[in-house]
Amino acid sequence: MVLNCLNSLCQMRIRWACVLLGWTLYGSALAVDIDYEAENASLIAVSIRADAGASGGYSVSDFDQAGDSITFGITSPLQYIRIYYSLVSDQNVQCSLYVDGRDIDTVIFTPTSSWGVYTTTLVAVTTSGPVKLFIDADDAALNNGPCASLDKITALEDLSSMWRSKLYPEHWYPGYHDSLGRWLHDFSYAGYHKGEKPIPDNPPGLWVDVTQTPYNADPSGISDSTMQIQAAIVDVGQAGGGIVYLPAGTYRISLQAGQHYCLLVEYNGVVIRGAGPEQTFILNTSTQMRQKQIIQFKAPVGDWHSYITDSRNITSDVQHPAFVIPIEDTTPYSVGDRIVVRADCTEEFAAEHYMDGLWQSWHMGITFYREIIAIDTVESTLTIDIPTRYYLKTRDNARVYKIPDPLEEVGLEHLSIGNLENLTDGLGDDDYDVEGTAAYDVHYSHAVQFTHVLNGWIQFVNTYRPAENTQDWHTLSNCILLLKSQHITIRHCSIAKPEYEGGGGNGYGITLQGADCLVHDCFVYHTRHNYDFKSLWTSGNVIFRCITKEARYSADFHMQMSPANLFDCMTVDADFLQGVYRPYNDHGHSTTESVFWNSFGVNTDNVVESRQWQWGYVIGTRGPGDDVILGVSYNTAPNDYLEGKGSADTLYPPSLYLNQFARRMNRPDMNRDQQVDMADLSLFAQNWGLINCGDCGTADFTFDRKVNINDLLYFCQYWLGAAGPVPADPNGIIMTTCPLADAYVRDDGTQDGIGTTLVVKHSVGAGYTRKSYLKFDLHGIQSLQSAVLTIKCSSLDGTTEVQVYSAGNDWTETGITWDTAPELELAGPVNTISDTLWYDFDVSDLVRAAEAAGEDTVTLVLWDPNPSDRYITFNSRETTSAYPSLILTGTFSD
Repeated sequence: MVLNCLNSLCQMRIRWACVLLGWTLYGSALAVDIDYEAENASLIAVSIRADAGASGGYSVSDFDQAGDSITFGITSPLQYIRIYYSLVSDQNVQCSLYVDGRDIDTVIFTPTSSWGVYTTTLVAVTTSGPVKLFIDADDAALNNGPCASLDKITALEDLSSMWRSKLYPEHWYPGYHDSLGRWLHDFSYAGYHKGEKPIPDNPPGLWVDVTQTPYNADPSGISDSTMQIQAAIVDVGQAGGGIVYLPAGTYRISLQAGQHYCLLVEYNGVVIRGAGPEQTFILNTSTQMRQKQIIQFKAPVGDWHSYITDSRNITSDVQHPAFVIPIEDTTPYSVGDRIVVRADCTEEFAAEHYMDGLWQSWHMGITFYREIIAIDTVESTLTIDIPTRYYLKTRDNARVYKIPDPLEEVGLEHLSIGNLENLTDGLGDDDYDVEGTAAYDVHYSHAVQFTHVLNGWIQFVNTYRPAENTQDWHTLSNCILLLKSQHITIRHCSIAKPEYEGGGGNGYGITLQGADCLVHDCFVYHTRHNYDFKSLWTSGNVIFRCITKEARYSADFHMQMSPANLFDCMTVDADFLQGVYRPYNDHGHSTTESVFWNSFGVNTDNVVESRQWQWGYVIGTRGPGDDVILGVSYNTAPNDYLEGKGSADTLYPPSLYLNQFARRMNRPDMNRDQQVDMADLSLFAQNWGLINCGDCGTADFTFDRKVNINDLLYFCQYWLGAAGPVPADPNGIIMTTCPLADAYVRDDGTQDGIGTTLVVKHSVGAGYTRKSYLKFDLHGIQSLQSAVLTIKCSSLDGTTEVQVYSAGNDWTETGITWDTAPELELAGPVNTISDTLWYDFDVSDLVRAAEAAGEDTVTLVLWDPNPSDRYITFNSRETTSAYPSLILTGTFSD
C-alpha cells in the first residue's frame, strides 16, 4: 500500500510574525499598521480593533463584532495552518474561515489560563488563498466575550514534531489492522450526500414567503400561524419542492387536533428557511406535547424496519467491513436500488454479548441502509456503496430487503425554535409516567425530528427562551432526533435548556438513531445528554468539531451497542464523553469499535470514559482535563485502546474524519460516479504503462509519476467495492516520502534552501558551480528491497550527466553553505539529462549503506561528475506539485 507523501505539507513553510504598531486608547480603535515577514504568505488586510500582543503578536480582544476580519494570502496550497492564540474567557469563541470567498470552516478558540499562555488550533486549508478569518453574523451571535489574541499563523513545516496513531499510519487503508486485530473504521461517508455535494444555497423549486398572500402568516407573534405555514409547506411540496420562507419575526404555532406534530414536511425537496437564528423565531404555544414534535420531517410510508418487500436471505456470514453481500437470489434487485441489510437481535445474538434476557427481538438488530452499486448474478452477490459496520450472521436471520422510498433533499435552516413552558408541577426523574405532572405532559417530545430521511440538513438553527417563560427554558424535552435517517448534516446549531431533563428518554440535545450522519460545529449545553447515540442500527455517524458544555450527564453512547461511530475534535467543557456498559433496564453495552479522536477537555477531570464491548479507541486528548478513564466491567475486556493522552496538540492528522474523507475522494472512482467499475477501468487503461508521464492525472494512485502495476493493484482494492488490503505486490509494499529538507549550494558562498528549484552545474570557472542536497527520512523500514529517487528536471541548457552521491546528514535547509556542506561519500547511479522529464535514480545501495551505519535519515546529492558548464534545474520540495520523492519498496512498521 502506498504512503502518500503529504505533498502540500512538505512543500512550504509559512512564518508569519505580526507586530502591532497601532494602539487602542480609551477604548477607541485606531488604524492598525502591521509589520510582518513572510516566505509564502502575505498579509492583505486587517479590519479589527487591536492592541499590542502578549508575545510579539497582536491582541484582538475586541475581535468579536460582525465584520471583523484578518485576511492573508498563501502562495502555496496547504493542508493545515496552525494558529497560535491565547484566550481568557469562560467560554469558547469562534470565527469563520473563508477561502476564496467561501465559508468553508469554523475556527474554535478554547480558553487558556491567561493572556500569556498560548495554545494552538489546526485548521484545514486547501488553497493558495486568499484566506480570511472573519467574524460573520452567526459567529457574533454565539460569541459572548473576548476573542483570542492571535500570535502567529504557520504551516506544519516540521512534521517530525507531529505523531500519528499506530492504528492510522500514513499507509492506512480501510480494513487496516494491527497484530491484535485493532482497527479504525472509515468514517468518511458521513453527512449530506456523503460529503460529496455541498448543501445547496438555492434549492430548486418554488420560493414562497409565508407572510404574503395567500398564506398571510403573522410575523408579529400575536396570531397563530400554524395552518398558514403548513399550507405553504404542502403547496411547495406538491409543486415539486422549494423554499418555505419565514421572514424576520415571531411565528406562533401549535399542536393541531389529532396530530403528533405542529408542522409536517412529507414531500421531497421542501426547505423551511428563516432570515437567521437571531431574526426568525418559531414559538410553539402547546405545552401538552407528550410524544409529539414541533417540526417533523417524515417519509409518508415506512422506515428501515417496516413495509418490507422482496426479502432475500444472506447465504453466508458477513464479517465487517464488507462491501459484498452474498444472497440467495439477486433477481429482485437492480443497480441503484436502496436496500436494508439486516440481522435480527436473536436470543443467540444477545447471549453472545452477555445480554441474555435484556436485549429482545423488538430491538431489531444490526441494520444498514445502503445503495446497490453492482450485482454479480453468477456469484449471487450485491455490492453496496458503504461497508458494513458489524458482523451479520445467518444464524440471526441475516437478510436483504426493500422498503418504501425515503424523504429526500429536505432542510431546516436559519431560524430559532422555542416552546412555552409547562406550568404544571412535577419534573422529577420518574414523573414522566405519572399523569397530571409536567413531566408526563412533555415526555419524549422533540423540537425537530427526522424520520426515514435521506440527504437532508439542519443548519443555523438555535433554540431560544421565549419571553413568556418564567425560567430559562428553551424547549419542553428533547431538541433534535435523527431517527432511521441517513446522510443528514447538522451544522452551526446552538441547542440548550429543555424544561424536563428527567428519565425515560427526556431532555436530550442532539440524538442520533440513524447512520452516516454528520454533526459539525454545533454548540449544545445544559441538557441531560448533549449528544447521544442509541440503538443497534446507529452506525457510521460523526460528531465533529462540536462543543459540549455543562450537561447533567455525559455526551454518550446510550444503549444497545451503536457500533462504529466517531467523536472527532470535540471541545468538552464541564462535561465528558462516555462509551460504557450502562446497567439500566435494557441499555447494556452502549457501543463497540467507536473512536474518540483529539478530545479537548476543560473544567473537567476526565475528558473521556471508554469501556466498550470488545475494542474501543481513545486517540489523542489535550487541555487541562485530558485524563481518560478505562477499565473492564460487565464483560467489556480487554481494556480499550488508549494512545496519546495529553498529546493531541501534536496529533496528525488533527481530524480523523477530514483526513479519511480526503483519502476516499482520491480513490480510484475516476469518473466520480460513486462506483468503481468498467468506466473507471477504461479511463485507467488510457494511461496504462506510461513511464515518466509527468502529470498522469487521477490514474497515478501511487503518486510516483507512473501508471504501472502498483497503481493497478491499488485500483483492484476498490474494484467493484472489494474490501480488504491491496493484493500483495511480489515486490513488496511501496512507501513514498518527500524530502525532509532540500537545498543547493554554490561555490561563491550563496545558497538557496527555500526556493522552488534545485540547481546542478559543474563549472570550469570558480564561483559558478552548484550541487544539490536532499535529505529523506528512513524511519519505519523493516526490510528494504529497493529505493528510487524520482525527480523532475524543470530546465536545462544542454544534455549532460547527473550522478547521485550520499553524504552526511549534519546540515539544515537554511544553514547549509558550500563550505559547511557534507562531503560526498558513496557514488551512486548516473542518468543522462536531456529533456524536462522525470528521472529515476536507483539509490538502493546508498540507502542500505545509511541503514547499515545506523542512520535514520539519508542525504542524497545531485552532482555533475564532468566539468561541462551545463546548467540543470530540478523541482524542489517547495513546488506546489511535481516535487521530488524517494520511493521505497519493502516492508515497514507502523
